[in-house]
Amino acid sequence: MDDREIQKLALERYCAGELEKEDAERLEAHCKTCGNCAGYLKTLRQSRDGFLNEHPYAQFQRRGFSLHGDLPWYRFIVSRLRRPVLMPIYGVLAALLVVTTIIPQRVMFSRSGEEILFKGNAHLSFLVKRGGKTAVGDPLDTFFGGDEIQVLYSIQRKCHISLVSVDSHGAISMYQPDTNDISCSVPAQAGANRSYPQSIILDNSKGFEMIFALFSDKPLTTTAVKKWISTAIKDSSPGFTPLPRLLESTQGKLGVKVLSIVLRKGS
Repeated sequence: MDDREIQKLALERYCAGELEKEDAERLEAHCKTCGNCAGYLKTLRQSRDGFLNEHPYAQFQRRGFSLHGDLPWYRFIVSRLRRPVLMPIYGVLAALLVVTTIIPQRVMFSRSGEEILFKGNAHLSFLVKRGGKTAVGDPLDTFFGGDEIQVLYSIQRKCHISLVSVDSHGAISMYQPDTNDISCSVPAQAGANRSYPQSIILDNSKGFEMIFALFSDKPLTTTAVKKWISTAIKDSSPGFTPLPRLLESTQGKLGVKVLSIVLRKGS
C-alpha cells in the first residue's frame, strides 16, 4: 500500500469518527495545507451527507449507525468490502493466511462462543438533526438553538452511562430518561456506535455546550454527579476551558471514565 492509499484510508477513518483525537488533529492540520487531501475529505463528506439526507432520523435510533437502509444485509456488506482502497489490505491478509496454514497454531479461549462486539479505545461521536435533516456531527462546526444532538458511544464491555452537559453559564443539565429516578445512569451495552436513549436539544444561548458521558460499573446518583461537576466548575478558570481535563483528572472520585464533546454555539 503506497503513501497515497494510506492517507486516503486515514481520511476515511477520520470522516467516520474512528481516529484518536491526536491523529485527527494532525490530519486536520495537514488538510489545511494539502489541497488533494482536503478535496478528498470534502468528497467523502458530501457523499456521507447526501446518503444521510435520504434516510429518516429514526433509522439511527437505539442502534447508532444502521447505514444499509433498505439493502439486504449481505449486499450492504459486499458493497463495503469491495472498496478499492481495501484491495492492498486483502493482499496482506492473504499472505498472512498462507503463513498461518503452514505453521500450526493452537488458540485457546476461556469462554467459547463469546461475541466480540467492539475492540479499541472508548470514544464518543454524535448525530445532529436540523431542519428535518440528519447528518454525522462534526465538533468543528457551529451549532444553533433547536439542533437535536444524538450521542453515540463505543465501549468494550457492559457498564452504565450517564449523560451530562454544561453550558457557557455553568448550567448543568442531566439527560436520564426517567427524571424521577434518583439515579442518572442507564445500562450501556458493549459495542460500537450505541445510541444514548435521550437526545439533547440545544438552547439559544451563545458560547459552548460541553457534553460529558460518564461510564461507571455501578449506577450513579444525580445528586453525587451534580455535586462533583459543580465543584469542578468552581475550581476551573473563567470560561470553563479546562473543565474536561479537570473532570478527567478527578474522575476517580466517583469511579468513572469521562469522555467529552465540546460544541460551539452561534446565534
